[in-house]
Amino acid sequence: MAAKGGLRNSEADSFELICRCAEAEPYRALGRKAFPKEQGLIGRSWASDNGVGVAVDLPVDREEWIGIQEAFYEIPREVAKRMTMFSRSIAAERMDNASGVSRDSISVIVVIEFMVPDLFDPEEAAKFRQKRAMKDLAEIIAGPVGIQSPRGHDIR
Repeated sequence: MAAKGGLRNSEADSFELICRCAEAEPYRALGRKAFPKEQGLIGRSWASDNGVGVAVDLPVDREEWIGIQEAFYEIPREVAKRMTMFSRSIAAERMDNASGVSRDSISVIVVIEFMVPDLFDPEEAAKFRQKRAMKDLAEIIAGPVGIQSPRGHDIR
């Protein structure tokens, strides 16, 4: 099953790629180094009150998939066409500093994508944010060292 995961750091008006992990070579490429905050499921999770965005049954037909990216997720058609993985299930979760710093100060987005539909339950995804490990990770992310964006360097 093709899958990839990624971590993006919040910048002023975009999310910068920190790292991407995938078993399949074609999905390891960096892709979009910066992702505008108003676009995609990433943008939805960023803007939502609970910090979660889930898409569970995206179409297998590429043209239909591209149309949905443009119509529902505000990703320009030409950008959607260049995406290498036409994911059918996507979960994006905003990791906030648990100490109460606003998401505008420090946050990252964790994104997990699969080529198989219906792998995420939106209610379960929201509960995942409440797990102790996720809260601890949020504290580490917000700590004095923090995570620095690689600014385009391939991390593997």
